Amino acid sequence: RYSASRATRQPIFIDDWQALRLSADLAPLVELSGIRSSVTVPLVHDGQVFGDIEVGRFEVRSFDERDARILQTFADHAAIAIGNAGLFNDLEEALELQTATAEVLRLIGEHPGDLETVLQGILAKAAELTGGEAGSVILRESNGDQRYVASYGPAMEPYIGTVIPAHESISAQVFDSEFDGVIHTDDFTAAVRGRGQYYEELAKVGRVRSHAISFITHHGEVVGSLHMYRHEVKPFSKAELKRQAAFAAQASLAIANANLFNDLDAALERQTAMTDVLDAVSTARDDLQPVFDTVARHARQLCSGANVGLFVKEGARLVGAGSDGPQPLALFE
Repeated sequence: RYSASRATRQPIFIDDWQALRLSADLAPLVELSGIRSSVTVPLVHDGQVFGDIEVGRFEVRSFDERDARILQTFADHAAIAIGNAGLFNDLEEALELQTATAEVLRLIGEHPGDLETVLQGILAKAAELTGGEAGSVILRESNGDQRYVASYGPAMEPYIGTVIPAHESISAQVFDSEFDGVIHTDDFTAAVRGRGQYYEELAKVGRVRSHAISFITHHGEVVGSLHMYRHEVKPFSKAELKRQAAFAAQASLAIANANLFNDLDAALERQTAMTDVLDAVSTARDDLQPVFDTVARHARQLCSGANVGLFVKEGARLVGAGSDGPQPLALFE
């Protein structure tokens, strides 16, 4: 299962495990578990698949795409918690990031269907921790165009709602260097001179000098970007760029939450589940077990499953990190 979800990064649906031709080592595990139907989605962090979440039923009753979307959103929550734990290991960064991350996660939980409000809050926190004087979030539309959906600072307010045609979107060639997934340039105004009207207008109206972009991704696909600007030539430090990347990950989670909240029925049940999981993520530090247990419990309820397993790859094995149901988790070498 893990190998399949890692290779495809897509949900894996099994209608009936007992109808499959299983290897000699896997068949006894399947029989012991009693699972018949299942759906599995990958856990992805920093572009790498490091585990999966599976919901199973003890009867032959197939899961559908709706179940997979719910489960994938919970997987994204778990990935954020794991990423945050890594950031908190840097003691110098821990207190500021811990406080800001908790505030952003609470904001997502309080406004699950109001993406603009959440992204505005994320930008404000990103600016606070990176020293940005202005900022924006731009999301990609289905036709390749990009739209400004949130801003921070007076200089970027006029751009809200502006659509950038696909052929005019900012090229990575404009930027000097890349660090930890963030591309940046010391002086955007000088870099875009002569490159076209959109670039030069952005530099002039937005008073953009030092500029950094974190791409917002969802399962390896770029869905938007988070921008931080300064109105003077004052390059962002590596520590500031690392913080910006963390907030881009929060923006990705906010987008996934909003899509799920606005897409499915039973909003109250869904909102309660999201709030509980986000509360667990926002208070998690090095101990991620409460996050995994909360994810498992709500995944079981919303996907109508009999058993849930969350598996995280540690070295050469998958470790059962969270479960809900009568069957114990196993370790897979």
